[in-house]
Amino acid sequence: MKVIVCRRHKQHLFIEKIISAFEELGYCVLFIDLELTKKADEFLKKIDSFSPDFIFSLTANSKISKIIPDPIPIINYELDKIMSEKFVDNHSFKKRDLIFTTYKKDVPVFLKIGAKNVYYLPFFFNAHNPNVDPNPSHEVSFVGTIGLSNDFRWYIEKMNKIADGNPKALHLLEEVVLPFFHQLLKKQKDALETNSFIIPELIDKSLKGEVLKIFSAFNLHPLRSQLLLSKEAAFQQRCYFLNSIDLLSSWGNSDWSQLNWKNNRYQGPAELYKDTSNIYAQSKINLNIQRIYAQDGLSDRVFNVMMAGGFLLTDRNASIQELFIEDRHLVLFSSKQEMLEKINYYRIHPDKRDEIAMNGKKEVLANHSCLSRMRKILDTVLPII
Repeated sequence: MKVIVCRRHKQHLFIEKIISAFEELGYCVLFIDLELTKKADEFLKKIDSFSPDFIFSLTANSKISKIIPDPIPIINYELDKIMSEKFVDNHSFKKRDLIFTTYKKDVPVFLKIGAKNVYYLPFFFNAHNPNVDPNPSHEVSFVGTIGLSNDFRWYIEKMNKIADGNPKALHLLEEVVLPFFHQLLKKQKDALETNSFIIPELIDKSLKGEVLKIFSAFNLHPLRSQLLLSKEAAFQQRCYFLNSIDLLSSWGNSDWSQLNWKNNRYQGPAELYKDTSNIYAQSKINLNIQRIYAQDGLSDRVFNVMMAGGFLLTDRNASIQELFIEDRHLVLFSSKQEMLEKINYYRIHPDKRDEIAMNGKKEVLANHSCLSRMRKILDTVLPII
């Protein structure tokens, strides 16, 4: 059988793993980079000459569905949390589209916009194997963005520019909109004691009547407001947990350097699929903080830490408990206090730490590779396409 594999974003360098997985499963593969193949007629020529049995798209892309002639099946693997109302507004899928999403609560989102076959399928490890000795040189490490430069802050700045020179708009912004946002964010921050996400229910209860009219004037309808607040809430969440650790080593974008935390040793950026594995292998404790609005799925960080043989300490949620056994494959926490207690315990118990890391690596290599995910996709879709 033959498959065309499409990639929308060049940063998805692990597309090579997907191609290799299909080849290992006996498929003839043609790779098309959609960033380089932008003209529809060029794309269609490649399809016509190759005659694939189906098309695999990383990530979900209804534009492909509009171009490709029926009845060629299209398998979409969406890796990101759907956080934009524009995605819902601008995308519609056909019956022949099959969607796999790494976030459970996004299944009904895809059903709402026309997809008929939608499935939850977690991510997989996609980083390179570490090429260093696993001797810990970092106490507690976090690799990823802190989220200081987020859409919420960008939009506030944009609204201030719009209101500049308009006294009425400026008054509404300063006296109604911003206090409303700050009030909700304070309540969300208080909920971090149990790592709970309450922004959606706060929006439902509060954004009504005259307040809703005022927000609509700033193009802040409820969904937009929820999306923006979610980004700031995720920044608050990571600050809440990470700034409480006595000594933290961090890697990521330059946002980290603007925080001026006394406990943080910012190490600079890390190349996503190469450097990170070495960091995980050389850290006593690797932290994962699943974004507060995306607790229904798992970051690839979870799988990559364990694949590298690193010890993983991550926040507790249903998604991770479905895949792994607590205190056997990894260690979980539900509060800041529990996180700090477990950091202190595993710092001084290297044998237990190493045993859990070894078990986690075995589990991930056995059941959470790209090959295992592609096999699951094929087992699901071949009977119905």
